[in-house]
Amino acid sequence: RRVPALWDVINVRDFGAVGDAVTNDAAAIQAALNVAGALNTGVIVELGNGYYYLGTTTLTIPTKVTLRGASKQSTILGYNGSGIAIDMPACKYSHLQGFRLGVGTSATVALNIRTTAGNDVRYCTFADLEIAGTITAGQIGIQIVATNPEIATENAFNDILVSGFARSIVRTNTEGNTWRGIQIIDWGVGSSPIGLESSSN
Repeated sequence: RRVPALWDVINVRDFGAVGDAVTNDAAAIQAALNVAGALNTGVIVELGNGYYYLGTTTLTIPTKVTLRGASKQSTILGYNGSGIAIDMPACKYSHLQGFRLGVGTSATVALNIRTTAGNDVRYCTFADLEIAGTITAGQIGIQIVATNPEIATENAFNDILVSGFARSIVRTNTEGNTWRGIQIIDWGVGSSPIGLESSSN
């Protein structure tokens, strides 16, 4: 297996991912992400075309890593667990681009972006994404949360479709982020449906 250089690209298929909608590709994708994260140099983890089944496993995105698909029409991640599909704790200079993330009825949050003790969330970008839920009560599409005194700021969200969630986008204690080209459709179910829930920006 080739060791990535600075700003290089690695492909999840080199780690055993198949992308056939049947094989559980979560371990292979996470292995590629972990290698990229350990280098700490901004490596791109390439998904390519295909349906990558994650089963019940949460993907964790390290700092200074890009997870990139071909497009939200041709690269799909499918999660069927009862928790979070993609978790981004204390991300800095991390990026998600060019894929569709679909979650099953038991998922609580599709994309979770959060600070940790002593660590802000900064300089992350999210573009050309579709986040798709199942219109299940309480289910959240995108959640970005900062716990004081940490902040989530200077992150960019562009060209994102969020569909089928009771709570499409939840923002808590964030500031100075940009949101452009965001579409929210088929939202709202249960006692407190909401498209955009925010105590911040």
